[in-house]
Amino acid sequence: MILQYLSEFQQDPIATTLFIGIIIIAIVVAVTIHEFSHAIVADQLGDFTARKLGRLTLKPSAHLDPMGSIIFLVAGFGWGKPVPVVQNNIKKLNPQIGLALISLVGPGSNFIFSLLLAILIRFELIPNSVLNIDLVASFIFILINVNILLCVFNLLPLPPLDGFKVILGILPSRFSNSLSQMERYGAIPLFGILILDMTFNSINIFGTLIGTPVGFTLELMLDITGRV
Repeated sequence: MILQYLSEFQQDPIATTLFIGIIIIAIVVAVTIHEFSHAIVADQLGDFTARKLGRLTLKPSAHLDPMGSIIFLVAGFGWGKPVPVVQNNIKKLNPQIGLALISLVGPGSNFIFSLLLAILIRFELIPNSVLNIDLVASFIFILINVNILLCVFNLLPLPPLDGFKVILGILPSRFSNSLSQMERYGAIPLFGILILDMTFNSINIFGTLIGTPVGFTLELMLDITGRV
């Protein structure tokens, strides 16, 4: 994400630095919302692991994952520090369904936050006088963009992403138990696809899986704001 602006840095270093700073702040906000949502829903369902680890907070330092943040800056998508969930501690729902709900609420919170920003703009609850300030307008629209990216990326059905856990939660147990064996490989499949994408421009797996739904969702949000 940030690499594409390096060439512009030579032409206008101050403006480019400000723009990169806006992107970093937007990433921090989006990741914090995402992981906090996981933590609070897990806590409400009876798993207090996140509470014990100090994850029931909106402090960014509790939720940022160094590698996920670097990937976000380089590739335009990434992740936060995973909120640990002990499935057997979930008491208020079937534990398997509860895990799916906890996993889904992270990406869902990013989508809802983007939608809320779009609605605030559409109904002029964010005044035009504010949106006419380039720096503020850039921040708001980048914030919408980053939240959508985080939402779509984390819904991919690959470990250790939320989409994989959602699938484990909704599949019958016999299939779920077999598929869960993929978790032993951690993020290796994810990095494998990323390396393929970076090595062979013609493949563009993430561009297809992420770019298309992100583009559609961004159009939806811009349509809501009345700025298409």
